[in-house]
Amino acid sequence: MIDDATRGHLHSGCALLIGTVSPGARPHASRGHGVRVLDTDPLRIRLILSAEDAQLLENLRTDGRIAITTADVATLHSIQLKGVAEPVEAATDGDHATAADYTDQFLTDIERVDRYARALLDAWAATTYVACTVTVDEIFDQTPGPSAGAIARGFR
Repeated sequence: MIDDATRGHLHSGCALLIGTVSPGARPHASRGHGVRVLDTDPLRIRLILSAEDAQLLENLRTDGRIAITTADVATLHSIQLKGVAEPVEAATDGDHATAADYTDQFLTDIERVDRYARALLDAWAATTYVACTVTVDEIFDQTPGPSAGAIARGFR
């Protein structure tokens, strides 16, 4: 279960850092391209990923464990979700819409906060997407400060 503030954060243009591990226990980091909350009890999310990251896709195919760290560009409010991803599949029209909304919000925040020219940022967007559903087992507050590492408020 999550509260409305956490749902809003996940649906925003927050930075999405994806962590997986290979069968040989080698960590791999990647970027996400959007999230949509599907269910809240248990928490299940739809995660949009780049189809071009072969190591990420292999790690999810062979292991499925995933960590997703989010961070608001302006405030650094951050949470980490840990869980298991179902098999990766082709992105749907809805997934493409989620990725487009996410990318616009994320790049707008970077442009506003860091003052980078939007034309430079637009090259960041992936062109080919896949998606998976993640069942979340744990959520942690990762916002810098004394509460970092605590179980996130509003999650049970």
